[in-house]
Amino acid sequence: MAQIYDLNFIPHTFSKAVEFDFDLPETEKRYQEASKRVKCPTAISDLRDRESHYDLFRNGFQYTKDNLPSDVLEQRLVDMTEEEISAVLVPHTEDLVRNVTGASRIITAGYRLRNLANDPSRHLSHHGPSHEVHCDFSIAGATRYAKMDLLKGQEPELLRKRILVVNVWRPLRRVTRDPLAICDWLSISKQPGGLSSLVPWKVSFDNGDRQNESLKVQQSDSQRWYYLQNQLPDEPLLFLCFDSGRMQEGGMTVPHSAFVDPRYSDAEPRVSFEIKFFCFLDE
Repeated sequence: MAQIYDLNFIPHTFSKAVEFDFDLPETEKRYQEASKRVKCPTAISDLRDRESHYDLFRNGFQYTKDNLPSDVLEQRLVDMTEEEISAVLVPHTEDLVRNVTGASRIITAGYRLRNLANDPSRHLSHHGPSHEVHCDFSIAGATRYAKMDLLKGQEPELLRKRILVVNVWRPLRRVTRDPLAICDWLSISKQPGGLSSLVPWKVSFDNGDRQNESLKVQQSDSQRWYYLQNQLPDEPLLFLCFDSGRMQEGGMTVPHSAFVDPRYSDAEPRVSFEIKFFCFLDE
C-alpha cells in the first residue's frame, strides 16, 4: 500500500525548455531564482516482495539480487577507498549491467558515493542524497554526452547502435533514512500529457564548450512512484537515464529522487554508491 511522502518538483510555471548560459551576466541570479522547488505530497509504494513485477525495459527500472564478490565484506563497504571502488565495485557492476542488458560494449561514464557521514576527503565525488525530482539526461543531453564527452569523436560506429544509459544505485548498508524513489516510466510515457511534465534544463559554460542538459520534473497525478524499504547492499536498483531505441516515447529518461521518511529522520545517514554506464547494443 502506498504511503504519502513529500517530493520536491519544479513549479508548473515552466512551460518550455530552460537554458542557463553562465558566460552571461545575471545568469547565476536567474538560476537561483529558477531553482525554487514545490513540495508535493506524493504516494510512494514499497515494492518489497513485488520487485520482480517491474522490468528495466518495460518500466525503466528494476531491482536485482546481486551478491558482491566474496573478498568484499559487507561491514567494509562503507570504508572502501577510491582505489578499491575502481578495482572491485565498478567492474563487478559492469558485469551485472551486461547480463541484464545484453550490451556488446559498456563504457563507465562516472560514479559517485553519496555519504554525509564519512570524511569527504577520502572520495573524489562525495555528495549527500538529492531531494529533488530529476532525470539525469534529456534526449539531447544524453546524445551530446555520448558523442562529445564519452567518445570524444572516436568510434563513430558506436553511435549507430542502440544506446542505453543505465544508472546502478546500490546502498552500502541497509537504507532507512533518505531512500530513493523511482518513477514508473509507463506512468509518464503512456499517460496524456505525461511527457510534458519533463522540462529540459540546459546549462553551458566556456562559450558552450561545456554543456549539460538534464530534465527537471513537474508533479503529475498520473505519475506512479516506488521504492524498496530497507534496501540492502545486495539489492541494487538499475534504472534507465536514456534509451535511444525509445525516442518516440521520450527516451526513457526515468525520474527519481531521495525522499524523507519521517520515521527514520534521526537514523544514521544513508551511504550509497551509484555508477552510470553507457551501453551499446547490437540491434
